[in-house]
Amino acid sequence: MKRLFFIPDTHIPYQDQRAVDVMLKALQAFSPDHVILLGDFVDFWPISAHVKDYKRRPSLKEELVATDAALDDISSCVKDSCEQTYISGNHENRLDRYLTSEKGVAFLRPLVEAGAVDFDRISVPVLLNLKEKGWNWVPYKEHVKLGKLHVTHDLGKAGHTAAADAEATFQSNAVIGHVHSINYTVRGNMQGKSHVGASFGWLGDRKHVDYMYKAKALRNWALGFGIGYQEPNGTTHLQPVPLVEYKCILEGKLIK
Repeated sequence: MKRLFFIPDTHIPYQDQRAVDVMLKALQAFSPDHVILLGDFVDFWPISAHVKDYKRRPSLKEELVATDAALDDISSCVKDSCEQTYISGNHENRLDRYLTSEKGVAFLRPLVEAGAVDFDRISVPVLLNLKEKGWNWVPYKEHVKLGKLHVTHDLGKAGHTAAADAEATFQSNAVIGHVHSINYTVRGNMQGKSHVGASFGWLGDRKHVDYMYKAKALRNWALGFGIGYQEPNGTTHLQPVPLVEYKCILEGKLIK
């Protein structure tokens, strides 16, 4: 069967590096045929609309350099034949929103007019050299279909029911990112078929979260990732892999 490996929201450079290191060990041990980033891999905090404390935050360039290195770490853990898909999330979409905002236009216009910047080349795939690195890019608000499985970052909803809502929206099997929680729901229909809706947690560091009460993040969010085994007919058997005390069980083996 085809082996799939799902990497949820990581929010580089605000990742939980201990969790990422365990995930990378698991990635190498699992040896997938396809690795899928579920979006919000990079945070794009400097160009977000949030109130900022610039004294403690890295620059956009530093975020991109860190993300570039993280992509290389992932590629170094998989075989050359492994397919790589990067699904854009709402944090990657911050770049598009910034480019069309008054602030972004005012900053870029003189650079574009002076020929210092090619506006058409300011995009996440270009900034991260995704094509050159062998990554397939899926724009935000779109999805990719892997066999009978639909995969996207989000469908406009958050919370613990978002994965089930994704299954209901596609009326089929669905995997999402975005929610930072681990959820796995199986629901049937009147035709006697069952579908799964799943989310696989996140790999970010909660101490950097400043847009949500810490108590809620501690309660609802979980470190983890996901794997899948896809039959030749396209049916995918999904498994959430939670990180417990920075350890996980993968195919019967302890990884820490």
